[in-house]
Amino acid sequence: RITHVVESTTGGVRRHVVDVLSHLDHRSYAPSLFCSMTRDHFFEHDAQQLANSGVDVRSFPMRRAISPAADLRAILALRSFLTEQKPALIHTHSTKAGIIGRAAAALAGVCAVVHTPHVFPFQIRTHILLRLAAAVTELALSRTTSKIICVSESEKEAAIRVGISPGRLLVIRNGVDSEALASLSTDPIETRCRLGIAASANVVGFVGRLAPQKGVEYLIRAAPQILREFPGTTFLAVGDGPMREKLLREARQMGVACNCVFLGAVADARSIITAFTVLVLPSRWESAPYALLEAMALGVPAVASSAGGIPEIISSQNLGVVVPPGNPHAIAQAVCSLLRDPQGREDIARAAKEHVRNRFTLSAMMSALEKLYSDLIDGPERT
Repeated sequence: RITHVVESTTGGVRRHVVDVLSHLDHRSYAPSLFCSMTRDHFFEHDAQQLANSGVDVRSFPMRRAISPAADLRAILALRSFLTEQKPALIHTHSTKAGIIGRAAAALAGVCAVVHTPHVFPFQIRTHILLRLAAAVTELALSRTTSKIICVSESEKEAAIRVGISPGRLLVIRNGVDSEALASLSTDPIETRCRLGIAASANVVGFVGRLAPQKGVEYLIRAAPQILREFPGTTFLAVGDGPMREKLLREARQMGVACNCVFLGAVADARSIITAFTVLVLPSRWESAPYALLEAMALGVPAVASSAGGIPEIISSQNLGVVVPPGNPHAIAQAVCSLLRDPQGREDIARAAKEHVRNRFTLSAMMSALEKLYSDLIDGPERT
């Protein structure tokens, strides 16, 4: 038995957890999921599908913000669930579930503990004291963790810099199923027409939460420069989040609101990506974003910031364009260079699709993860 714990059921964490639980070998493992349903209502559908496939799903409200009383209730509820399940291993995802899950595992006597941070909290660009507190907390929790899975080498290096033992760290890169993605993709012209976008328009797209991490404001600030050369361009943002109203105001202030479409959250953004001419991911911090991997797998050229593990995905110039974080001018230059070069876009799309198919596969991710589970369950180690 293996229990996964997740509070942050949005974006890449949602995609990762659903992929892992959907593809875990049920002949060898009996998975369960302890999760919160308060962050993303679309996750309720995912949870139901997982339950239908045989995953034992238990919902309990967890709060993202620090709340000693609520966090203690979650720890005790999870301890009760673990006592009932008696799992051989617990796997926690992201910061809040990592704290609650590892505390409950210690109380319930679960020896094998795996944690995937999906970006360590001390990598987030916030006040220095908050980053310091996060580093101290993660360092202390790492000593109760059998293995910490980093999804990029940059994430591993960040952990080592704050003192986490390299022996506790393992890199398992995020992977996608290119064939399944191809079957989900829709006709780009049909999708554009459905969204009210001209079939011939250049579409510069973004997929992700409208949150400070993603740096969408830099794309909006790049829009006037792009529109001067390509006046019919549509900027399409797929996703929702706390910055939505602020980004709408910024688009109006920049005079580009009539060229911007904020689509909001959709059940599966992957069906819209093929309508993009170019994907832009202007993140301020990242791990290994699924939106980028999925766009590349679908043959959509990308412009992305050099945050986190992105340069490990776009590892050469023929795979996409990497720009400095927080630089609207660099974003505009990169987008315009792709829009004025259709053949270059096709070459990048072809190379990127092959790159993801060879190096970032779901099957490779699952094989590495199941090997780790097997090694820890057969003989859990605390290095």
